[in-house]
Amino acid sequence: ADANRVRQIVCNLVTNAIKFSPQGTRICVRAALQEREGSEHEPRFVQVSVTDQGCGIARESFVRIFERMYQEPSRTHASRRGLGLGLYICRQLVEGHGGDIWVESERGAGSTFHFSLPAYSLPRLLRPLLLLEEEPEDGCHLMAIELRLSEDVGADQVDAACGAVRREVVG
Repeated sequence: ADANRVRQIVCNLVTNAIKFSPQGTRICVRAALQEREGSEHEPRFVQVSVTDQGCGIARESFVRIFERMYQEPSRTHASRRGLGLGLYICRQLVEGHGGDIWVESERGAGSTFHFSLPAYSLPRLLRPLLLLEEEPEDGCHLMAIELRLSEDVGADQVDAACGAVRREVVG
């Protein structure tokens, strides 16, 4: 994932949590690795959640809350400080990374915004290249690997390391 964009997503969600929560309440940010149903080759996801103790969001607004320029009606004065673009931008960034974003909330009981992004997995990325599981559309794959080795590493150690990576990827 693009670290700057992930930081932007988290900052927006935390800023909203602060803006819509009473002073002195707690905001919690959690992250966890999530397994998805399916084969062992399916990607794992990192799920990030931001929970506040704010005013909450009406269930009927869940569908629209991530739309461009949308602001839930009848909100506090704080809600008028924005343009209604923050959650829309978050959704675009999360979906651009192949993830999902959603909200759980109840009026008067706070909100939890969740987003998930595919976890980085070198074996999962390399498997199609090494096994040629799918034919490349343009006729070739190009893979560049840059190794930065200390002077005391010999060619036999490099070969052994490459073999270990291949065994891990291929299974």
